[in-house]
Amino acid sequence: MKKILILFLIISLKGYSQIKLTELHPYPTVFNLKSISMIDENKWIISGENNTLLKTSDGGETFTKNNLKLDSNRLSDISFVNLNTGYITAQRTDIYNGTKLYKTTNGGINFHLKSNINFNFFPNSKLKFINEDIGIIYTDFEIFRTTNQGFNWYSIDFNSINSSKIVRVRDNIIYVIGEDFSKNSKIFYSLDYGISFNEIFLTQEISNRNVIYVQKFLNKIFIISHYNSIYTLHVSTDNGNTWINKPIDFNINNLFDGIFYNENIGILRVTFPDITSGNPISGLLITSNSGNSWTFIPDKYKNIKNLKIDYSGNTKVVIGESGLIMKSEDNSNTFIEISKRLTNQKINSVGHQRNNNVVIAVGDSGTVMRSSNKGVTWKLLDINTKRNIKNVFLFDDNVGYIVADTGGFFKSSNSGVNWQFFSFGVTGNNFYGTFKNSKSGAIIGGTQKKMHSTLDGGMNWITVPLRSYYSDPLVGIISGELDIVNIGGTRYIGREFQTGNAGIPTHTFIYSSNAGAKWNSITSTQSSFGISGYASGDSDHVFLSFSDGLKFITFNNFQSYGVDTVPHILYNNISFLNKYIGVAYQGGHINLTLNGGMNWHKLSEYFNSSMKMTTENDLFLFYEKGLIVHGGDIDTTVNIVSKEILLNYNLYQNYPNPFNPETTIRFDILKGENIELKIYDITGRLVSTIVNKFLFPGRYEFNYNGNNLSSGIYFYILKGETFFESKKMVLLK
Repeated sequence: MKKILILFLIISLKGYSQIKLTELHPYPTVFNLKSISMIDENKWIISGENNTLLKTSDGGETFTKNNLKLDSNRLSDISFVNLNTGYITAQRTDIYNGTKLYKTTNGGINFHLKSNINFNFFPNSKLKFINEDIGIIYTDFEIFRTTNQGFNWYSIDFNSINSSKIVRVRDNIIYVIGEDFSKNSKIFYSLDYGISFNEIFLTQEISNRNVIYVQKFLNKIFIISHYNSIYTLHVSTDNGNTWINKPIDFNINNLFDGIFYNENIGILRVTFPDITSGNPISGLLITSNSGNSWTFIPDKYKNIKNLKIDYSGNTKVVIGESGLIMKSEDNSNTFIEISKRLTNQKINSVGHQRNNNVVIAVGDSGTVMRSSNKGVTWKLLDINTKRNIKNVFLFDDNVGYIVADTGGFFKSSNSGVNWQFFSFGVTGNNFYGTFKNSKSGAIIGGTQKKMHSTLDGGMNWITVPLRSYYSDPLVGIISGELDIVNIGGTRYIGREFQTGNAGIPTHTFIYSSNAGAKWNSITSTQSSFGISGYASGDSDHVFLSFSDGLKFITFNNFQSYGVDTVPHILYNNISFLNKYIGVAYQGGHINLTLNGGMNWHKLSEYFNSSMKMTTENDLFLFYEKGLIVHGGDIDTTVNIVSKEILLNYNLYQNYPNPFNPETTIRFDILKGENIELKIYDITGRLVSTIVNKFLFPGRYEFNYNGNNLSSGIYFYILKGETFFESKKMVLLK
């Protein structure tokens, strides 16, 4: 009896190897960076969103990356006392308010929970340890201190301050800024980490202003205040007895933070109003002469609000959104970005030329990046457009295509080194392309929605009109043909949807065998989610993901078809290399199938992003902010090829037999277990190990190549935990 093998989907995943994901761009991460702890000028630890932890011991030349395994993903701050020992705070996600404190002694590889801190903390709480035992957690409203590695905490009270406190820690000095009951600004500082506090005495002029920043050196004190939209730097060289007022002569809109590295050099994070555009201009104000003059450094990534600054010795580091890391070693006159990113734009498509490791990524605002070493290094290309680019295609004969909102296409004949533009003479946006190989493909879009297809690499084009959105009194609004994909020659697949007069949308999968001149419908769903993705394994096998199940459509020379379904399995962003091997996203995981979707195996945790499988061992993910990720080491050496429920273990006779030099070995696995399939010569010498790993239930086949063997008799042996079987095969050359 034959039956779709649904139960295979819920078996244990124990023993299945995971894919290795490497972020190619930007380096070292794309995630927003939130906190930095500098041990010295070369050793830093940086944390960010998605529980990202970066470490460098060479001043930012290279980074190692860990994804923290915490039971809370709302990381607040980090503080390391050396490269191995450090603490992390994370906001609690249970019914209680507060913060969790974690400690590591192996540089962040593992963290263990030190304490659940039950007082009322906000998500932006800060953390600072001066050694392994003594530390504080603070916000702008309260400070808590520990002397036993966070097991116990006690509150530090300030009876002299009424409200609106600002708490900062610089060079192990705690500063508290607030107001007394008369609304006068007050400043206190502690040199013994909160045991005792001293007051900085202010003039009446300063105390009447809104004090927002303070930093003290041996006898020199810097204070920044705000009054009537004017920011002023107040400097004392005699420990607060007298003050010099230095207005900051910039039309500052907001001053978010500041830091002085020594008695001369300081940096402010600011924004200015742009009179022309109305948008704020963000950047850094830098002084090297105690505030007598300032130099402005614009922030080209517009994330100044989220920058964090730290320093050690003469090295200053700024971190921010999208993995931004900048470094200065020359008294802060210049900052150099050491995070390697060529763009912050959304990546829309990746092309991979498999025979020479060329990878090209394209995205919004004319972004084109090329790598000749599979993403290790990148070069930004200028193809003379700032329009959004939708697709890139690369083929092993060095031909490539780029499709953008340009009313035409770009073509390369040298693996994407150079690109030439060809125009269709049409206008509009929403252009996209689809190419099966260097000869066959189409470009779709424009104000008057049309499909331009070619069979000779763009020398000649056939143009057919497509339906735009239109209304039908019987069925409601119909979209027309959408998301068209070429699956070879004049064969195309696509989809359309109609709203329906009852308000229930219907999504329909469509196909054409004559380059869009006529479309036929195959299968539909009235699910609210519709088709979440589809992919072509080859010219006769198409995969669709509906919210009511994953469907496999098999064409018979594109004249007839059959539809097979695994119900209630919704996958997003599916990509198939052939009719057996594909990947899809579901439930926070990238999943792999080796048998055309009958069984799926979790490869790795990752967020939902676009995916493209280019070879049996190469998977590319791409997303917002220039993110490009490569997945390698995918194990696709054996394929599950059967949909039948199996009753026994079996090892079949290879075919052909005798063979020269290739043959196929097929076997059945009744239950999931560790399997060995090995080949021996007639003397008993092991000549090849085909399988040595955990396999799921199913019928497998392996194409064996004996090109490196001499003619003779060989034995192949299948061994499991509960069975053993061998067969003889003959190689004749």
